[in-house]
Amino acid sequence: TKAFLIGQFIVGLALIFLSYKMDNKNTRGQSPQPGGRISRWRARATGTNSHPTGVSTSAGAVKLRTTAPLMALAVTAVLAEVATMVPYLAAIGLITAEGPGLPGNALLLAGYCLLMIAPALLLTVGRIVARSALERPLTALDTWLTTHAQTTTSWILGVVGVVLALRAVYTLGWFVG
Repeated sequence: TKAFLIGQFIVGLALIFLSYKMDNKNTRGQSPQPGGRISRWRARATGTNSHPTGVSTSAGAVKLRTTAPLMALAVTAVLAEVATMVPYLAAIGLITAEGPGLPGNALLLAGYCLLMIAPALLLTVGRIVARSALERPLTALDTWLTTHAQTTTSWILGVVGVVLALRAVYTLGWFVG
């Protein structure tokens, strides 16, 4: 409807504005504070037993404090997986509709599933087999990702905002070209 498209246009503009506000010269390239909220949450989720102030805590206290953030992380992962199941369900639909038949369909689905989990499997095996060799590059990657997370997020919001706004403008016929 026209009202929905106008709302889409407004949401797109809001995302563009938010993107602009998030990525400014003051926030670009800054690492999170060592005692900041994200650092504390990460330490609890990974089971690190040092407090941001430098005071060590007992293993039991860490275990109690680690459970809630880890459960929140697990629930978030489940919600993300449910949202990203669409390609998997589409693949099942395509295989069912256009596949070669029962034994071939099962092999195609197994191959698709293997392809989807291969990156996680490779990283897990690499972490187990070559932990000492991978520790340094993974730490550097983590530092870089953490440092640039806000800029990346703002760019993603900006691109989504532009796409939403332009699609609304085009569908509403406001674009004269």
